[in-house]
Order: sequence, then structure tokens, then C-alpha cells
Amino acid sequence: MKRLLNYVVWLIIITFVIYLGLRFRVYLGKEAEVSFDNLPIMFFNIIFPIVLGMLFRLPKFLGEKKGKKKWHLDWLKLIAIALPSLYIALLPYLIYTSYGEKLIFTKQLLLLGDTATTLTTIAGLVFGYILVDSMKV
Repeated sequence: MKRLLNYVVWLIIITFVIYLGLRFRVYLGKEAEVSFDNLPIMFFNIIFPIVLGMLFRLPKFLGEKKGKKKWHLDWLKLIAIALPSLYIALLPYLIYTSYGEKLIFTKQLLLLGDTATTLTTIAGLVFGYILVDSMKV
């Protein structure tokens, strides 16, 4: 019963964070229409999925944290999974830098159109999840 209650509480917390995040995104969209500054909404679209990915892994991480063991970082998981995911999540911003046209996969991302948003969101979720998951007890 306690486990079920933990799942329900965590579901409510994550749902509330998603709700607040989507409302904030709508606010940023309205501000971007007025100020013609898309940078805040672009950063939000990069950071919000990362935060959600971290939240998805947090309950298991907190359960593992109860033991008083020595901490270590799984560098292989960070390098093999997290860094490529972070790169894909940051590509929409990196395209607009001075080196954007020279980076790998920028042209392919532009060709994807609306699908690119889904791809970068999933990459942000994976990065956030793996970031917390790579911290082992």
C-alpha cells in the first residue's frame, strides 16, 4: 500500500510540473510574439525535457540513496548515451551559432521540420534520465 501511495504522489508531482511547464511555455510564446525574441522559448524547449527526464528517474534514485555506500559516476554511460543525447537536444540552438552549419547532423535536423522538435525533446528526456541514472551508489 505504501508503494502505491508513493507512485500516486510521484505521479501527481510530475503531472503538476508538466502542467506548470506547459503553462510557462504558453506564456513564453505570447512574450515571443510581442518582443520578437525567440531565445527564451528556445532555451525552455531545451531545458524542460532535461528536467522532466531527471524527474522521471528521481524516485528510483532516492530509493537507492537510502543506503550509505560510496558514490561513483558511471562515466561510460555518460559518454556513450548522455553526451550524444545532449548534443541532439542542443542542436536547435547550435544551428543558430556561427559554427552551426559546420556541425554534424544540422542539415538533417533542418530537413526533419516538425519531427525535429519531437527528436530533440526525446533526446532531452534521455539526457536528463541518464544524467541521474549514471550516479550510482
